[in-house]
Amino acid sequence: MGRYVLGPLLGKGGMGEVLEGWDVVLCRVVALKILRNMDPTAVIRFMHEAQVHARVAHPNICRVYDVEVSDGTVMIAMQLVRGLNLDQARPDLATEEAVTLMAQVAEGVHAAHRLKLIHRDLKPSNILLERGEDGRWVPYICDFGLAMALDEPAFTASNGIIGTPAYMAPEQFRGDRAQIGPATDVFCLGGTLHYLVYGRPPAGSLASAGGPGGRKRTIELPTNREVHRDLKNILIKCLQPDPGLRYGTAASLAEDLWAHVNGEKVNATLPGPLGRLWRRSRSKVAAVLPYALGAGGLLCGGTATGLYLGHAQAREALLAHRFEVEIGQMERDLQLERAQPLHDLRPALIRARSRMETLQAEMKAGDAAGPGHLALARAALLLRDYGRARAEAERAWDAGGRGPAYARVLAHALGSEATLGEGLGDPPDIGRLETLLLQGRGLTGQGEAFGQALAARLRRDDPKAAAEGLAEAKANPWRVEAVALASTSLCALGHAARDGGDLPGAQAKYREALEAAQGCIALAPSDALAHHAALESARSLAGLQLDQGQLTLEALAGLEAQCRQALRLDPGDPGLQDDWLGLRILKVMRLRDLGRDAREDLDEAMIFQGTRLKEPLTRALRTGRMAVLLLQARAAFQRGEDPGPALQECLKVADPGPFLSRDLRREALIFKARVEASRGVDPGPTLGEALARIPVTDHPSWTASQSACEAWLVRAEWEAAHGQDGAASLRKARTFINAALQLNPGSLPGRALEARLRGRP
Repeated sequence: MGRYVLGPLLGKGGMGEVLEGWDVVLCRVVALKILRNMDPTAVIRFMHEAQVHARVAHPNICRVYDVEVSDGTVMIAMQLVRGLNLDQARPDLATEEAVTLMAQVAEGVHAAHRLKLIHRDLKPSNILLERGEDGRWVPYICDFGLAMALDEPAFTASNGIIGTPAYMAPEQFRGDRAQIGPATDVFCLGGTLHYLVYGRPPAGSLASAGGPGGRKRTIELPTNREVHRDLKNILIKCLQPDPGLRYGTAASLAEDLWAHVNGEKVNATLPGPLGRLWRRSRSKVAAVLPYALGAGGLLCGGTATGLYLGHAQAREALLAHRFEVEIGQMERDLQLERAQPLHDLRPALIRARSRMETLQAEMKAGDAAGPGHLALARAALLLRDYGRARAEAERAWDAGGRGPAYARVLAHALGSEATLGEGLGDPPDIGRLETLLLQGRGLTGQGEAFGQALAARLRRDDPKAAAEGLAEAKANPWRVEAVALASTSLCALGHAARDGGDLPGAQAKYREALEAAQGCIALAPSDALAHHAALESARSLAGLQLDQGQLTLEALAGLEAQCRQALRLDPGDPGLQDDWLGLRILKVMRLRDLGRDAREDLDEAMIFQGTRLKEPLTRALRTGRMAVLLLQARAAFQRGEDPGPALQECLKVADPGPFLSRDLRREALIFKARVEASRGVDPGPTLGEALARIPVTDHPSWTASQSACEAWLVRAEWEAAHGQDGAASLRKARTFINAALQLNPGSLPGRALEARLRGRP
């Protein structure tokens, strides 16, 4: 039928049926909702359903792909969700699992509400479930057939009763369209949760409480099972007959549900009589105040506190809006600044930090800790100050911020600090990070794929991290952090290929990373992170060429010129400083391979370290410092000078990362053993420490095999010089160098070691 091949029947309704279908154009399976009743009113309603449903994009709302008309038949093509609905799954759902699912559903409903769409028919059978990659259920809201757009004319009479009576709110039951709003769907969500918890909907007394002849003020929950007090409070707040006493937004409900799942305090509280009077008369505050002030002794109790808290919440809401506007402006200003031709970025960064100080002062003056720290965390993320971003996001969380925005910002701060940051903090708990990402799903414009890329990178799932990072960058080209993360992940894949001897594969990954970063520079020529991503990729590629003897000094000079230009943006940027130092190390190593004097370049690197770097150093800069000190010690040894001071400082460097896939501490220990042997000191203990750093595996990397060969060769030379049998040590050295050259036959260091072994017994 049209572009679709019809498959099995999935279900039937009053107006038509749903079939599985195959889209022959896009080659994908879909769910086809086919209208069989071609009455003009039905067709209009059917098309309206497709239009309002297609407006909403959220991970927990079933997607609409297309509307097709073929031979007079109208079809809606939708995402096919293979699984059960909540009604079918309820017997096997634990309470906490049900609450988690409903928190996600509430976030999806809030996404619709932001577009002024009210579903009006939320119930267990309209929430489909599908197993995610981690085996957990993922909920999808479907069937927007009764959805109402608040900003459009009604399709039904104002007094019509539309919905499912067991779950509809009292105002919906009365057909009071003027009262229909987000709180109407909140009631339906509460009814669905009631069904999941107690096994039956809140039918009858609750729905009719606000109907003709009744204005019930309180509700009662079943007593057939033990339910946590906080969860009861959430249900009671959702199911209030008066819409004004329910959660104001579905997002507020989601926040409380997540708080309950995490064992944290929920916000569900119900106002007392004076609070209800305040709500009903809020447009006539002057009339309310005499009653409030005349309450006498009540002012000494919780009622006065409630009024004060209402005022405080309003003040906090105003400040939160003010912070939102300020952060939006800061983001636009920095994006514009980074999109300009390459120039000194420091004045713009100073202005942004000054704005942060103003925000902090306003937060303290206004006593708005949650929104204030959230704003400061977002500002720190914009400035790539990931350590402060994490600290501020944690403070916002501790201050009671538990909504999706808080969860998303905290997740991004934790993940960014560990993957893109300076490597100074402790690695985050990946389980916590993924829970936060789940809570923050569906926020528009907030980087859904970027969060998944962060989590994948921390799990060392670099293929997924690269794919998600590039997907985020494609959807939002200004998201330079996503490109940088994808580039880092692609380089990690290149390192893995390199260690395994797949040199063409490594080169391909490095080039892919470089291409992605260069594309980002074209959009943001003054973004330091984009330049660092490009230089880091180029350095990885140059390191591969260095090992093969293919790196030219001309190519290095070109990279150094690029790095000098990038440093104009911010000479104190740790990433760009690492790039400069790494390129200078590559040049020193290449000059050494060519037999040329590298003292001048080595001295420049030492001066750079002593004058430009500031403590505490990032892990990358610690690695650079260790590499420079090791090169300095080796150069002194070759000149017949004392390498001790430089070597001693080298081994003091804490927690260095690898350089060109080499364990620098292992190489420094092997060099120390050579120095000890030359001075008549048994190198055995030092060699033992170095060999202990060789991974215990049947197939070590070629760099590890080269190190092991060199260590056993030093041992063999010591044994031969002291009248001992070094045959066993030589055999081990040959075994390791053969393994290294089998993986990387063109390695210059490997061939040099092979030459040293040649001719020995």
